[in-house]
Amino acid sequence: MKRIISFAVALAALTALSTGRSHAVPGNLYVLNNTNSTIETYTPAGSGSVFTSVGLSNAHALAFGPDGNLYAANRGGNSIVRYTPGGAVSTFTNTGLNQPSGLAFDSSGNLYASNYGNNTIEKFTPGGVASVFANSGLNGPVGMAFDSSGNLFVASNNGTIQKITPGGTVTQFANTVSFGGGPYDLAFDAAGNLFTTINGAAKIVKYTPAGVGTLFANTLMNNPTGLAFDAAGDLFVVNFNGNTIDKFTPAGVGSVFASSGLSGPVDIVFDNSTAVPEPASLAVLGTGLVGFAAMRRRRAA
Repeated sequence: MKRIISFAVALAALTALSTGRSHAVPGNLYVLNNTNSTIETYTPAGSGSVFTSVGLSNAHALAFGPDGNLYAANRGGNSIVRYTPGGAVSTFTNTGLNQPSGLAFDSSGNLYASNYGNNTIEKFTPGGVASVFANSGLNGPVGMAFDSSGNLFVASNNGTIQKITPGGTVTQFANTVSFGGGPYDLAFDAAGNLFTTINGAAKIVKYTPAGVGTLFANTLMNNPTGLAFDAAGDLFVVNFNGNTIDKFTPAGVGSVFASSGLSGPVDIVFDNSTAVPEPASLAVLGTGLVGFAAMRRRRAA
């Protein structure tokens, strides 16, 4: 009986990981409008509607938590607000924040916020307890993303991308100045390549895990900011000045995905059920599969 219960728990955990756990409406893309302080949702077909127009103050970043709630970094209010799938709003935290401009969850459900105003990364437990995660090597930190080893990558306003180990050690991963500007947002594809928008140069740059950078796309965009991959491997990009969301195939072919209902869009995030799993989540899933296989072997014995 004990083995059967463990098998069921493991299967449920793997199912939750593979589907992104619990979330809002599957398939929707959430877009943060900075200018009119709203969050829009778009179906896979590009049909848009207002998700919320409450609780935002010069907001710059979005992230879905493992609890299925949507979190927004309010740069103007020095706070992080939380939205249920139904749109109910509450303040998650207003501790230790100074112009928060980027958000990212680790595989344990801790939330990280980049403090643009004081060059730090803050860490918040699921219960909202705050601590300083990193306070060196950062210069105007904005977008962030985790890799499969739990390292946090941070785009800095000085034209660099920093890598921060789980222990808080900071090293420089890449310098984007040669591509004509500084990085703004970051996103990993399923293969572990890191993509960044070059805010001042209307480009997307792709970095291999070894840090080799190449130009991925330089069409359609006008002051690109946020990035997000869908489950098919297509990359969606916020076109801040052009008020559009652009879509790029893995080969870099671009098209306009949405152009209505947008006013200074700055960040995007897919509902977790359709997003490419964060590399950190993929690592956890792999560990779970090893344990799952081991249980099957024990049962067979």
